[in-house]
Amino acid sequence: MAFGANNAGSLGLGDTINRSSPVQVGSLDSWKQVCTGNSFSIMLKENGSIWATGSNNVGQLGLGDTVNRSTPNMVGNRTTWVAISCGGTSSLAISHDGTLWAFGANLGRNNASTSSSPVQVGSLSSWAKISAGDASFAIRTDGTMWSWGHNWFSRLGINSGISTSSPIQIGTASNWHSISGSTHGLAIQTNGTLWSWGVNSYMSCGALGIGTLQDRSAPTQVGNLSNWLSTATGDLCSAAVRTDGTLWAWGYNFSGNLGINSVQSRSLPTQVGNLSIWSNVSMGFKSTIAIQNNGTIWGFGANDAGHLGLGDTLNRSSPVQIGTLSTWKSIAKVGTYSTSFLCLKK
Repeated sequence: MAFGANNAGSLGLGDTINRSSPVQVGSLDSWKQVCTGNSFSIMLKENGSIWATGSNNVGQLGLGDTVNRSTPNMVGNRTTWVAISCGGTSSLAISHDGTLWAFGANLGRNNASTSSSPVQVGSLSSWAKISAGDASFAIRTDGTMWSWGHNWFSRLGINSGISTSSPIQIGTASNWHSISGSTHGLAIQTNGTLWSWGVNSYMSCGALGIGTLQDRSAPTQVGNLSNWLSTATGDLCSAAVRTDGTLWAWGYNFSGNLGINSVQSRSLPTQVGNLSIWSNVSMGFKSTIAIQNNGTIWGFGANDAGHLGLGDTLNRSSPVQIGTLSTWKSIAKVGTYSTSFLCLKK
């Protein structure tokens, strides 16, 4: 199901018309994972094939050309893909053998070129988790964390402001569990602690959640709790779910995208409401979508393109339920500047 801005056909509905309510993409029910970048979307089917739709100006759809698409097209003929991620104009995918592949911009291949077809990043076969964007991040099976791309405000987390066109390890820790990144990075270690780095001062956003407005060039622990479950990074804002089911948000809040019934930014994690039934969260460009463990889906923040899925274009500063269904399963990993969402039903 897709809703929001439909620039270049990123919703995959065969046109470029925005949608303010969820609309099914095609008739298939075999989708496993979805992600959205800047006006494009990538989808992974249960059979291991990748499909793409939307803007394709630097080949980020991986279809061998730079022609936009308004419906999902299969990327190559391989059915060995197990994970995808996209953001900005970059796309990443992991094959079943653990190799990492990229298409579009920011290829991680020690050069600044682009590719309209998947190309392998290095020769290793030990990649486990990915987060694509102008700055890209990945975790290997040994628990180490790596990054590459543009290093604006030291968002690569490598204790340097120098950009890199090939993966470089972030610190020496080998207990990283999950990663999300855009203008900044958020990562959870296997012990449940939360860490952040990158942009924190721009627009006085406080996106790192560390109580100050100073940028960080290396991972810095967010508080001292060890019960963080999952994270989401938007543009200058962050959200996370704890193991107790509570939802927290912080950073830039001009559009109410933190869901705290206010438009005031926060530099520390602030609880969204008082419920403890949240299971999944994703952030876009000044908008947030979250799923409760009862299968309902909720939106808050900017809504000028209808990307909250509420049937209108009014902003919301606290969570509002999207429709009446209670069969939602997951939300797309949302990339930099994305104003559309893809969600999977059970």
